[in-house]
Amino acid sequence: ARASIVARYRLPLLTSGGHAFTLEASARGDVYSTNNVEQPDGTISDSATKARLFPQLSAEWKYPLARHFENVSVVVEPKASIVVAPTGLNPDEIGNEDSSNFELDEVNLFEPNRLPGLDRVDEGTRINYGVTASMIGDRGQYSMFLGQSYRLDEGTPFTNGTGANENLSDLVAQIDASPSQLLNLNYRARFDNDSLALRRLEMSLSAGPSIARLDLTYNFLDYL
Repeated sequence: ARASIVARYRLPLLTSGGHAFTLEASARGDVYSTNNVEQPDGTISDSATKARLFPQLSAEWKYPLARHFENVSVVVEPKASIVVAPTGLNPDEIGNEDSSNFELDEVNLFEPNRLPGLDRVDEGTRINYGVTASMIGDRGQYSMFLGQSYRLDEGTPFTNGTGANENLSDLVAQIDASPSQLLNLNYRARFDNDSLALRRLEMSLSAGPSIARLDLTYNFLDYL
């Protein structure tokens, strides 16, 4: 059994030079009543009550740079953020039932608390950075993203295969191409931070009119 409450304040700021900042402060309180929780050493714990306070601060910066040509518009947007939280907030007394299904990708990279569920929290301090480039014109829409994060603290709540289990995370990338309304290509990948070996790949193709649309998907997973 558990009870949780969270308070969050978010402040967006935009400078006259086009720099976009977002400041966020949050605090979450959890109370757990547990029984028969399996410990890392394989033993089963007795019943216990555990309380946790999870404060977190984050600051995000974006700077979109746009250039208009005769038949196309190009936007390049670098982005960075820092997230600060205390460590030691994932005790063994709290079993992990709803926070195990995590994998780093371009969607959750900049989230302050990247973990799903409540049982585990994304503790510690880290820096996230990436860049998005997009092009819109007469010949369709195209976009690309590349990003990574660096954790300053030792230890991590993430397991092997998630892409975030080391201080320097894997690289995440996405490419989206729509030459016309009849064709869309999407490419999502994660690369090892040391060897750049491919760890995850998702490719999808959607073609044809809405009345007879063809969808193809290819997935590759490597959890070594």
